[in-house]
Amino acid sequence: MLVSEAGVEIDSERDKHKIYTPRHTYVTFQLQDGVYHYLLARNMETSVKMLGQHYGHTNNQAIAEQLTKYREKKRKKLAWK
Repeated sequence: MLVSEAGVEIDSERDKHKIYTPRHTYVTFQLQDGVYHYLLARNMETSVKMLGQHYGHTNNQAIAEQLTKYREKKRKKLAWK
């Protein structure tokens, strides 16, 4: 198996990697990079609902960044300044 050949049979929590570990890693990285959920679901032949249920926690950083974007507004120069 590829995981054995790569020498990464044990994860960071000292558990044996599962067969779906590469898939989980792929989805996690794609979501963290901001890949559109619908396109990722289509690519993986799954549903957006499944991605949300199993990987929704992985894109919290991306969500926080999107919700806290700051747009500089052109401010009017006040007469007394």
